[in-house]
Amino acid sequence: GVDVALSAVYQEAETTLGVGGPSGEDQSEYAFGASVGFFGFTVGAGYGVDRDIGGVADVDSDQWSAGVKYGMGPWSVGVQYASQTNEAPGVADFDMDTWVIGGTYVLGPGITAFGGLQIDDNDLAASTATRMAGKTNTFFIGTALSF
Repeated sequence: GVDVALSAVYQEAETTLGVGGPSGEDQSEYAFGASVGFFGFTVGAGYGVDRDIGGVADVDSDQWSAGVKYGMGPWSVGVQYASQTNEAPGVADFDMDTWVIGGTYVLGPGITAFGGLQIDDNDLAASTATRMAGKTNTFFIGTALSF
């Protein structure tokens, strides 16, 4: 009655700064995650890091997320929270927070309907007057076909 899933990834890339430009820092990424399913519930979390993005030293990003889903029969509902911080030398950190609340319903073999709400809050600028531009609510609905 218990399902467990684990994941891990690491990658590294040699980069150049612009076409024909000098070599930059090697960009690297790593991430890991885990989920546990029991009695119709699935709980999961993940964490990832990108270093020297685009070959630029100390331009970094850290992300993490956690969520819970409940499903029985053809339907499921869930909620997830994700946070990301981007850092670069000489500028303020850029933070993003996202909530996703949604559900799915299997209409038939290979056909799933889904919908929900995504709530984003990010500090696009340090100014309070422009901070509201970083708040968005997105309603979504759709179908997925698999064969």
